[in-house]
Amino acid sequence: MKTNLKFGIATIILLSFLHWQCKDEDVFFPYGDDAIGFNFDWKNSTFDDLKTEEYTFEFDPHLYFEYTFPDFSRLTFDPSIFQLDISPSECSTVKAVVRRALVKKDMVANGVGTNSNNEILESSGMFYLEIFCNGKSVNLKPGAKYQIQIPVDQSNINPQVDLFYGEETRTGINWVEADKNPNNRLNVFFSEWEVDSFGLKTGITCFPERLKWVNCDYFLKFDSIDLTEACLIVSTNPGNDTITFNAYGVFKDYNAVLRPCCVKNSEKICFSALPIGQNVIYILIGKGKVDYYLGYVEKKVEKDEMTQIHCQKKTLQEVKDFISML
Repeated sequence: MKTNLKFGIATIILLSFLHWQCKDEDVFFPYGDDAIGFNFDWKNSTFDDLKTEEYTFEFDPHLYFEYTFPDFSRLTFDPSIFQLDISPSECSTVKAVVRRALVKKDMVANGVGTNSNNEILESSGMFYLEIFCNGKSVNLKPGAKYQIQIPVDQSNINPQVDLFYGEETRTGINWVEADKNPNNRLNVFFSEWEVDSFGLKTGITCFPERLKWVNCDYFLKFDSIDLTEACLIVSTNPGNDTITFNAYGVFKDYNAVLRPCCVKNSEKICFSALPIGQNVIYILIGKGKVDYYLGYVEKKVEKDEMTQIHCQKKTLQEVKDFISML
């Protein structure tokens, strides 16, 4: 009898303790491992509705050609720089497809960051360019170059700016120096160009020898600042939904956005090397079968931090409005 009484009292105390614990802690909604996933591929069609405008235009690849964007950025192609597998008469016109990410909101919308291995770049502007002849993607001839001109106020031009190419990896775009030499900047110049009746524009001219992702930028130096791993923990209620998330670390003081390095489990995704003390906005954008999900936290980077982000259902327009404010 005494044993049963003691057991009953102990059970009541234990249940009361567990109830108190649950009341005090943050609530994580229960979900299975297949309810939430993470996306690293910028080409993934899940988030196509968020991407920036895609520009398409056609031109004769055997003649000199310029294309000027609304912000006065410009692409310039010399004659006969493309590697065509067919005769010139069979490829009298090529089609260019261009997507740009000039500022942080563009990077988040397009699912790209400024990661360069474990270093961070500040971007002056990213371009994604593909050229098609009769529906088939073509490349530049070996040694051939084209020009990208990006308007930048002279007071904001960093002398360390360099040319980078984007390599598609399992964790997204990784930027590598075009010439593999940080001391050589022969493929980037500060220049002026004339835009019809708008007069002279000043900025950066880059000379890529590759198509697809190209970036004119420079390394952010955090030499005196310790770096840390930082992880985001997803808190949401998917119900019967299946949600794919994108994660970003957006720097408040630089034109820089980091993509995460790795997924630790079904609800935790991490960045490998963030500078402690820097102001960032951690963002999670999710897409379910129909609904969008959004959560963010603005804070300073802390050592070995684990930041819980509660993501709520949002409309497509609400997510776009949020991105436009970055």
